[in-house]
Amino acid sequence: MPRRKKKNRIKIVRFFFFTSLFLLLIFGLYKILANWDELNIRKVVVSDAKRLTDKQFENYFLGKNILKVSLIKAKKFFLKNSALKDIEIKRIFPDTIKIKLHERRPLAMLKRVDGVYLIDEEGKIFEKKAGEKYPLINGSENLKNGLKFLEILNDIDAKIGYNVRKVICKDKFNIKLVLNIKNRYVVANVGDSDYFRRARALSEAVRKIEIENDITYVDFRFLPYVVMRSGGV
Repeated sequence: MPRRKKKNRIKIVRFFFFTSLFLLLIFGLYKILANWDELNIRKVVVSDAKRLTDKQFENYFLGKNILKVSLIKAKKFFLKNSALKDIEIKRIFPDTIKIKLHERRPLAMLKRVDGVYLIDEEGKIFEKKAGEKYPLINGSENLKNGLKFLEILNDIDAKIGYNVRKVICKDKFNIKLVLNIKNRYVVANVGDSDYFRRARALSEAVRKIEIENDITYVDFRFLPYVVMRSGGV
């Protein structure tokens, strides 16, 4: 065998030998650490929890070795909960798991055969209602825009958003609201498009309705003109 080929062969054998030895050392170290009690998870820090409790996350992680826990599997497991939009999970060595939640924000309620559910701004139905007060959605023809308007209204004037009792989405060219203003029901035809402008107009109109006790109907479909009167549909 030529001397050069022999040297190359020795180099290859050495490379695989030392690589294998290194991997064996790494594997052995992992096995030791994976069974070391000092790396067992003792603390789970959860941030931005509004509807979910820390307990369910603690039950999943506490007592497990921090190296053995798969963060990918943990994320998939928790995202089965429809109330979560996303979740961030990090290891903090030696014994802590840090979790940041991105929960779905309830915007309205939707009545189904088996009960009333919460729905978010994306139209995601995610949880049965439990004694909370959110506007009830009626109809689905214009649901996307109905939720969009409600979200804008809450951002502009949360107080008025809280007073909305029903969002009627049966007409694809109009959104109709039923509001409770000083224990008086007021029907509002919102119209279609330019929802920021219409939400601001509603906010201004409500101040007038609070003063004039006889107004029960308001129409924003003909902006800049706003129709207000007693009675109407």
